[in-house]
Amino acid sequence: MNVAAGVPLMTEREVRRIHHAALRIMHEVGLLVENQQVRGGLAELGAEVEGETVRFPPQVVEELIDGSERPNPPQATPTVRSVAGVSVGRVLDPQTGHYE
Repeated sequence: MNVAAGVPLMTEREVRRIHHAALRIMHEVGLLVENQQVRGGLAELGAEVEGETVRFPPQVVEELIDGSERPNPPQATPTVRSVAGVSVGRVLDPQTGHYE
C-alpha cells in the first residue's frame, strides 16, 4: 500500500494499474524528446527512437527502475493544520472591461 504520513493513498492494485498504463503509453505512444543527445543516450539504453519520438519497451523501463536508487524519505508524523481567512476578490466583467 502506498502511504503518505500514515494515510493510505492507493491500494497496491491501483498502483499496479497506473504503472501498467504508464508502461503502455510509453511503449505505444512514446514521448517527445527534442534533444538529440538525450535521444541518443536513450537509444543506447534500449529505447526506440523515431525522429523526435522515443518509445520505451516495457522491459527497458523495468530494468531502469530495478537499477535505480530508491528514495528513502523520512517518516513524517501525521499532523492536521488549518487556517482561516477571508478573501475579497474582484472579477473582470468581459462586457464592460471593469472590475466588480
